[in-house]
Amino acid sequence: MGYRECMTLHEALTQLPTAGGDHNRLVIQGGRGWFVVHGAKHVDEVEVEAAASHYLDEPLALESVAHLRHAGFASRPRSRTLARRGPVEGLAEELTSLMKQVYGDAEVTLSMTLGDREPTQNPVLLEAIRVLSKDRDMPARHQLYRRLMDATLLFASEDGVGRAFGDLSGTRVVGVFSDWDELSWFEPRGLPYVRISGRDLIKKLVEEPDVGSLLINPKGRVGGELYRNELQTIRSAIRG
Repeated sequence: MGYRECMTLHEALTQLPTAGGDHNRLVIQGGRGWFVVHGAKHVDEVEVEAAASHYLDEPLALESVAHLRHAGFASRPRSRTLARRGPVEGLAEELTSLMKQVYGDAEVTLSMTLGDREPTQNPVLLEAIRVLSKDRDMPARHQLYRRLMDATLLFASEDGVGRAFGDLSGTRVVGVFSDWDELSWFEPRGLPYVRISGRDLIKKLVEEPDVGSLLINPKGRVGGELYRNELQTIRSAIRG
């Protein structure tokens, strides 16, 4: 298998339990499939996630799934990937073989993130979303607006430009995540983001005329969508 970076897969894997912090991550990206290996400093075992059909352009063949199952990968509650835990020893060779057998990829790129877990959490905001999904009245909606303004969020963006999650009548749909778990539910490999207050985010989006709506936890377990007129309403409340 060819690698497009100087570090070999074996060298990268050995860093996961020896360097960084409690939330180290190695993405092994092929042309079609991928693995994400999670590790923590001073913890011998790592967790490996394998791309399941949900994250692929074409579903995995039954034979490919069987290769993963035979290697110990299994479904988990509250997850859309297949995963397993185990030692680093021998993992480079095994994942090299599985990448070819399961996804047909003979060349990969490696992307390493070393550090501690993203601390951002928003249980109060998530509860406000749940309440609004049941009550759907103005008090519940206004409560959500207040919780959003008070939150610190993970805004999916790169170089200050919000990632487009879709199109709404010619305007961009951008997205924000309440926490790392919701971000990784959408994209287990991670994606670029900035930590931002709800107030600052609303101000930023209203000032960008090409933004039509904001998704909270895109395709997430708890989330919703705020349209431009709602963002403008919240912006007016911030001014007040």
